[in-house]
Amino acid sequence: MERSTSGALLAILAFSPASVHAANLLTGEVSARYWHATPSGDLVHQGSGAANDVARDLGLGPDGQIDLYARLVLPLLTLDGYTTRIAHSGHADSDGSYGGAYSTGDSTSLRIDIRHIGAMINPVSFLEVVDVGLGMGFTTVEGRSKVASHDDSKTAFLITGKAELRAYPPDSPWMGALSYRGSENLRDLSAEAGYRLTAFLEARAGYRRITFDDRRFAGRAGGPFAGISLAF
Repeated sequence: MERSTSGALLAILAFSPASVHAANLLTGEVSARYWHATPSGDLVHQGSGAANDVARDLGLGPDGQIDLYARLVLPLLTLDGYTTRIAHSGHADSDGSYGGAYSTGDSTSLRIDIRHIGAMINPVSFLEVVDVGLGMGFTTVEGRSKVASHDDSKTAFLITGKAELRAYPPDSPWMGALSYRGSENLRDLSAEAGYRLTAFLEARAGYRRITFDDRRFAGRAGGPFAGISLAF
């Protein structure tokens, strides 16, 4: 694979996405994928009061968003970052209380923006067939919710541990990856498979689940994703 241009590197650092295998001194990937996530769990206004089930009470169902991912691979070191939005809207399926009373049919919404940047060391690499990465990163989570006229918001800054396993079967256009990023309040797990279409383009598909453990939202969003990855 060819070395990246300085413009491509700037795009990566600005969270342009993708995926690639580290075969040269400096390689990377930029990818975009559509994630169709289903929310579950409870929303609690400002962390106290009644718990509202996001599906049964608030009528929030599956919805899709575009994720962006970027990855830069150096010898024994991987830098990566991503931006993800979880956004759902609907109408209350029952009467209840969320910072105030709401009624059946009132509008509801939940939006969570997650941004992550981090680094992993790659101490294990078997003949460019299997890569194992271990590291840490910095994650910001911005959440907003609204039920009728009652809204709530919170921003959290988290130090997250991360681990990744990637496999590249020899003489095959296929690849597979498992990745985990987690802290006390956030766990992000994904599994994916990729198929190389050209020397620089891969099709990707998999499943992702993000779990939140917070007084305002204790729940998860999970579902399948598919997208493309540009390697350089």
